[in-house]
Amino acid sequence: MARGLPKPWKKNRPNGKVEWYVTVRHKQIFLADDGVTEEELQKRLLLVLSESSISRPGVEVGFLAVMNQYLDFVQVNQAKKTYCIRSQALKSFRVHLKSVGLETISCKELLPFHVTQWLSTHKTWGQNMRRMAILSLKTCLNWAYDQGILKERLLDRLKPPQEVCRGQEVILTPEQRQLLIENCHAECQKDLLVALYSSGCRPGELCSLQAHDVKLDAASPVWVVRGKPTKHRPDGVRLVALSPNLVELSKKLLAKHPTGLLFRNRAGTAWHCGLIDAFVYRLRNRLIKRGHSLPAKVIPYGLRHCFATDLLEGGAHDYDVAKLMGHSGTKMIHQVYSKHSVTTASRALEHLRFSDNDGRKSERPDAS
Repeated sequence: MARGLPKPWKKNRPNGKVEWYVTVRHKQIFLADDGVTEEELQKRLLLVLSESSISRPGVEVGFLAVMNQYLDFVQVNQAKKTYCIRSQALKSFRVHLKSVGLETISCKELLPFHVTQWLSTHKTWGQNMRRMAILSLKTCLNWAYDQGILKERLLDRLKPPQEVCRGQEVILTPEQRQLLIENCHAECQKDLLVALYSSGCRPGELCSLQAHDVKLDAASPVWVVRGKPTKHRPDGVRLVALSPNLVELSKKLLAKHPTGLLFRNRAGTAWHCGLIDAFVYRLRNRLIKRGHSLPAKVIPYGLRHCFATDLLEGGAHDYDVAKLMGHSGTKMIHQVYSKHSVTTASRALEHLRFSDNDGRKSERPDAS
């Protein structure tokens, strides 16, 4: 330990209990009860000192101190889902550092090799999960740099893998969608697939839809959906316009469930995204075994992409499609959902206007 840093000291309680403390900036901080090993006491001391070093220039800042400060910031200033994702990744990295004896490592000592080691311990993580983990770590360190806690950007050479698409390029034909719906074992499964395609909602949005969120008496019937928070809608609430078949489906479901969740599984309990994924996965495999032709990747979220693609190919304006799907602009529509096909491209030719002098001389009747 460097010279000049605070040393741990004992404190005797009136009840005879002995505790270890350290004084940092005129503040007594508890370390451990008496009986702790010297090695463990030194580790806890270094952790406490790294926490306090953030506001002390000239001292290398510990990674765990930065991580805790960053997660506190995210919890207060960002969405709950963002906090869950960031904390899951960073706490996993902290557990790895502890397992290899680097619990008190400073940010400056972090190497891409440490991250590679960490990821190698999670064999079940897919490419998107690995990407999220690396981005969480880099975002944490970049935040510390922006706040002036770190004097330089770290792990710049560490590049996250490319994001794997969730199946948006797998567009089901009307026949394939009908095949899936007709072969569901339960009526509640059919209703769910119909709603996913007809509304363009995300699976998680349908899982949380309540009976009181259905507004059929409005001038234009809508669902009040509570889903993914965005910059323009921090609460995640948006209105989903209902087509005639969705109005009829809503009436049928309200008759079954006048209160509580609108969409329920065969057990009468709530759907969640994992259950929906598993149900569609089993349904697709069952149809493949029967000899039906289906894409290699069929996921519930793909029905949302089918919704967008069919609207665009049917001639709907991209801005209207973006609003129906809950996007603030058309960027996602152009990048992800829009398909350049002969059908859609040929509609553009209808806007061509030929003048009389284009390519040939016009034949005009002679003036008398």
